[in-house]
Amino acid sequence: YFRDIQPLELIVIDQPAVLGPASKTKPICLECLKGPLQVDLDSSDKCLRCPQCFFPLCSEACLAQRTLHSDEECRILSASGLGPTVLLEQLQETVEMVYCCIFLLRIWLMKCSGQESSDTYRRLDFLMDGNTKDLMDEDSFTVEIANIMQAKMGLPVTREEIVKLMGIKRTNASTLLTVGLPGATALYPVYNLMNSFCTCNTRVSIEEKQGYNIVVRAQTYIKKGQQITTRYLPPWEGQPKRVDQLWKHWQFICHCDRCKDPSEFGTYFSAIKYNNTYF
Repeated sequence: YFRDIQPLELIVIDQPAVLGPASKTKPICLECLKGPLQVDLDSSDKCLRCPQCFFPLCSEACLAQRTLHSDEECRILSASGLGPTVLLEQLQETVEMVYCCIFLLRIWLMKCSGQESSDTYRRLDFLMDGNTKDLMDEDSFTVEIANIMQAKMGLPVTREEIVKLMGIKRTNASTLLTVGLPGATALYPVYNLMNSFCTCNTRVSIEEKQGYNIVVRAQTYIKKGQQITTRYLPPWEGQPKRVDQLWKHWQFICHCDRCKDPSEFGTYFSAIKYNNTYF
């Protein structure tokens, strides 16, 4: 069934398949993803911690909820002994690696779990993992990621699988900064199939009180048969930077109306102002 779509009309509501820490973040709550949390170096550390895995949590409610920070995740993290390393603020790079692994762990657990979750994983597996050549280099941070997930967490996962998961996350994950979670990201299996136009015909919002669902509505009148598009980069980025970033992260050159117009609809947004003071 095909039809025209009116401005502001609801197009899709997409539930996040995975919610978790960003690739680079200070300690955050593994349940509600709020943070960064204050973690002291000495024994007077008053940060609430999970009694099993010793990772920081923000409240007793998060300790009891066990939704994102599942029992299986807690068991793996407890056996890894990684929780106490979050005490060491001076080893920030190590902490970032650990939290990066937790996001990949959640994808891995989805793959290994029941039918409904594995169906969601197959939808994630369909997403583009982008150019991952840099992630396969021997000096790539994925070497340390693989060491943590294999040796510490004890997961039967290959480095190639880790690189693919990291590529999917890097190419498709959406930041939750707009809903007050600067250290968190989400993977949406349907929304991420939408192509990017710098002059897209939709607008998106993330609903904090609805499980961080992403809501896509028409921004303009969309004619039957016209492609429904989103925007991968914010509208205030100039054309040279947009070209560079789109090619670097998604390997394509945008040919939307804004990118084809040297004046960017008469705004000259990317132009260099001529100042004849020096001539």
